[in-house]
Amino acid sequence: MKSLLALIALLSNFIITAQTIDLGGHSTRAVVIGISDYQDPAIPDLRFADRDAEAFVAYLQSAAGGKVSSENIHLLTNSQASNAQIVSSVTWLMEKCQAGDLAIIYFSGHGDVEAKLRSQPGFLLTWDTPAQAYMAGAFSLYFLQEVITTLSVENQAKVVVITDACRSGKLAGSGIGGAGLTSLNLSKQFANEVKILSCQSTEFSEEGAQWGGGRGVFSYFLVEGLFGLADSNNDQQVNLLEIGRYLEDKVSAEAAPNPQFPITVGDKTQKLTTVVPAALAQYLKQKAAGTAVPETQLSEAGLASRAPKAGSERFEAFQKALKDRAFFEPPGENAEAIFLELLADPTLSSLHNDLRRDFAAALQDEAQQALNALLESDPSEVNNYFYNPEKYAQYPMYLQRSIELLEEGHFAVKSLKAKKYFFESFNRSRVVANLETDRHLRDSLVYDAMKLLRDAIVLEPDAAYLHNALGAIYTMSDPPNTDSLLMHCQKAIELSPTWLLPYLNIAWEYHWTQGDIEKEAEWLNRAAEVTSDSFVVIERLCWLREFQNRPEDAMALADRLINAKPALFNGYANKGGVNFLLKNYPEAEKWMLRSQAFYNSPYQFSNDYLGYIYLATRRKDKGIQHYERLIADDRSAVYLKANFYNWLGDGLVNFTTDWEKAEKCYEESEKLQPNTAKRTRNAIRVAKTRVMQGRWQDAKMLLEKAL
Repeated sequence: MKSLLALIALLSNFIITAQTIDLGGHSTRAVVIGISDYQDPAIPDLRFADRDAEAFVAYLQSAAGGKVSSENIHLLTNSQASNAQIVSSVTWLMEKCQAGDLAIIYFSGHGDVEAKLRSQPGFLLTWDTPAQAYMAGAFSLYFLQEVITTLSVENQAKVVVITDACRSGKLAGSGIGGAGLTSLNLSKQFANEVKILSCQSTEFSEEGAQWGGGRGVFSYFLVEGLFGLADSNNDQQVNLLEIGRYLEDKVSAEAAPNPQFPITVGDKTQKLTTVVPAALAQYLKQKAAGTAVPETQLSEAGLASRAPKAGSERFEAFQKALKDRAFFEPPGENAEAIFLELLADPTLSSLHNDLRRDFAAALQDEAQQALNALLESDPSEVNNYFYNPEKYAQYPMYLQRSIELLEEGHFAVKSLKAKKYFFESFNRSRVVANLETDRHLRDSLVYDAMKLLRDAIVLEPDAAYLHNALGAIYTMSDPPNTDSLLMHCQKAIELSPTWLLPYLNIAWEYHWTQGDIEKEAEWLNRAAEVTSDSFVVIERLCWLREFQNRPEDAMALADRLINAKPALFNGYANKGGVNFLLKNYPEAEKWMLRSQAFYNSPYQFSNDYLGYIYLATRRKDKGIQHYERLIADDRSAVYLKANFYNWLGDGLVNFTTDWEKAEKCYEESEKLQPNTAKRTRNAIRVAKTRVMQGRWQDAKMLLEKAL
């Protein structure tokens, strides 16, 4: 099933004619996008959206389409059609188009909304859009409106907007008709434009091999109609009325029994093209031979081909630095240094904006990949989130430089600032986890992290990823603020109901802060209803079953984890954890060590258990050495060191009579993380050592203090 959603938005008073588009000597420029292969596997791929885009470019380059030059066409297919590259290309369109020029935007791919909210008009899903939390990386219809308004009102250009986004497949908004809602919003006029839509908002657009060897039915008949087959009165012109009737007749018949009825909006007498008999004859010949359109003729040389010969080497070096992601390092031969060098040359002034856009897009692409990783529920990326926080440290700088390159007033700046604040907040939260005894600094960083996210939400109030992040920060306040966490995570769920992270954050809060296993189970079950086969949800349920003392259920879930992702450590460590619960320490040790063969780091949670297992099996020295080695490891964050002290203390209490060393461990743990929750838990631990020693009165005093 293929869906081409909204097709042509034609502004008033433009005419597509024979050898060239009749614009009185003005230029035609086009941004043509087709995405069949999406990066996120949770977004269903399409079959021929990229071929539809290529076919439309071939039409533009033909005599019938006006022989538009390759330098005036930006074709972005599949991985080239990232959110940043699309922003860059439509920015190019806004910069280049002048009064009387024709600007064409063609999009073939998925369109969707996440929730039925007035504030969510819909999104065009770019190649790197995350499957949920669209505000974090899809091309909003707000952006499209800004682009159309700038082109038509400020630049006074004539505009063709071709959006092909009403497609079938399970998306975040499938349960609420998200593709149709996006289509419906696309049909609304932004300025003075005329539009042709691939189907009604309650329908999907078809694709199949029977049309042109693999095309979308709407795109196929649109192109042949524009070549001249839609000229019903043989006046050598195709107007909006004729293309509308042609599409409705052909598409509805070919798509049957599935309903698909294209619609047109605007002046029905609007001329779209003048028929070129030779071009039409050539098209019909190719159609009979099974190839409906010629090959596109687009240049691949890029900026270097447009630079003077004397400067082409530096242009190539700049492009290589972008490709290698050498943005600010190494010294001298990084993208920033070469960019400034080229920018200082006044003879290259005509290319300076191209340089800015390319640099900004590359920086945004890199930051988007990192943001997607943080939003994913893919287990590898979740492991990164918890065990490799340094990965995300440089992205605020990337986004700030991108904002400077685009300049204030650009439609994407608010979104980029929100992402920058998100990463800055995330990095502060990672610092908080590494602080030792400076309570005031910790509180200050938590406050800063919260303020950054609040500032980001002012810029993008409907961004689920920002509300979720703010909710998570409240777990770091002292004491943790559960009510605020619930408020913001539930807001994130309202904005993006199929995104797992807010559900998991709420479940985590109920477990670790409230100790409410029933509430934790309720939210984990809600997450499982959203995505029953999520690796992360299965892992959290495995932990829950351990805490519920349901080892058989936990063991079955651990085996599911191993079978699902045999190359990840998580399943093996969880299986070790279940055996640990059963006090089958030799078996637990075997699985924990096996997990470390896949990933050996202080962050790997099998380390918590291993030292305790050594103590439980009368290997006291090995257990102590295990934790002392981890505490001394420079890679260990402060919260990890505090955790290791607690595990060592618990092992000493339960399996030795070394009460004094155990109490010193608890004392060191509290020094590292001096907060209310830590003091309470450690008072209980120390009270246990006093009970073990028969010091009942001391234990009672400590427990009363904890209460």
